[in-house]
Amino acid sequence: MSDKQNEKETVDVYELGFGAGQPKSLTSEKADVVYDAVHKPRHYQSKSGAFQAYDVIREFELNYCLGNVCKYLLRANKKHEESKEDLLKMIWYTSRELKDQGYEKELKEFFEKQLKEIK
Repeated sequence: MSDKQNEKETVDVYELGFGAGQPKSLTSEKADVVYDAVHKPRHYQSKSGAFQAYDVIREFELNYCLGNVCKYLLRANKKHEESKEDLLKMIWYTSRELKDQGYEKELKEFFEKQLKEIK
């Protein structure tokens, strides 16, 4: 297939403001949102498909831990039926970021208080 033919079969989502160009055959049931397991996974997309978790992380220039906090929060209830795993990962990365910033004492106090409230 020539580049010109391939170009016709691809949606240039960079022009639309999000992600990499994807084949039109991978459209979802919703409007013209395009999904791809590698480049635009459904569980990282906004409702409109206008942006994905990666775009938010890049736009806000988040570091590794904060980027993962964002990623797991945004995909909660989307990748798995239950959000427990994603929310626990979000808490782990938030805790790690606070620890890396030197807030170990405050983090320990926070979790001790939370545990008392749970009982």
